[in-house]
Amino acid sequence: MSDPSLTLRDGCLLIDETGEVIHPALTAWAFEQLQLVKDAKYHEGTHTATVNLGLKHIFGQAFTIAFVFQKSRLCSAELSLHFDDPAKDKPWDYEIELERKKAHETWCQRMLGRPLEPMKGFEQWERQAEIQHLLTFPWGSLRSIYDSKGGFSYLALRYEEPAKDASATT
Repeated sequence: MSDPSLTLRDGCLLIDETGEVIHPALTAWAFEQLQLVKDAKYHEGTHTATVNLGLKHIFGQAFTIAFVFQKSRLCSAELSLHFDDPAKDKPWDYEIELERKKAHETWCQRMLGRPLEPMKGFEQWERQAEIQHLLTFPWGSLRSIYDSKGGFSYLALRYEEPAKDASATT
């Protein structure tokens, strides 16, 4: 997949280090076969499993990356942009996290050719910089989030569960 805007538009992420593509229909079993997970850290929850890949590059940009699976279905990819500036790698700072959120939105606009849109219903909220920005697609949504409770910013690709075929028999 040579066109990054088409790839991200399809809900796919090309991991530069291995050339492997994460896509919305990827199963947990197929994911486990990928080279990029060999050094991953796994966390099993009651209903989900999270796979932390650490620092990887997507279309030339460094991100800390985690994938969440529910049963065998990929539910989400969570990306946090890595700044090259060591001064921004210091302990938590609200302004740096808002800068990271803005950098996420700039990266998405560069990849997609259009900006993420502010979530509706928060136009009068005093903390405009914290409002989620998103775009929806047939596969799910791409969101730029500042988590005020956790104190960090990230991009989330939320993959919708495919609709069940009503004509299928059990």
